[in-house]
Amino acid sequence: MKWFRCNATTVVKKDTRENKNNINEIVSLVGTIVSLIIYLIFLHAIQNQ
Repeated sequence: MKWFRCNATTVVKKDTRENKNNINEIVSLVGTIVSLIIYLIFLHAIQNQ
């Protein structure tokens, strides 16, 4: 059981190292979308006043 746990941790570490670039791309994309939505809401609020 201990061996399996160590092995699983190694596999997870390998996966995260390979997927780090993908995660960064997703995070930047989400950040862009969120900022765009906030900008649109802000614009809408200004127009309503």
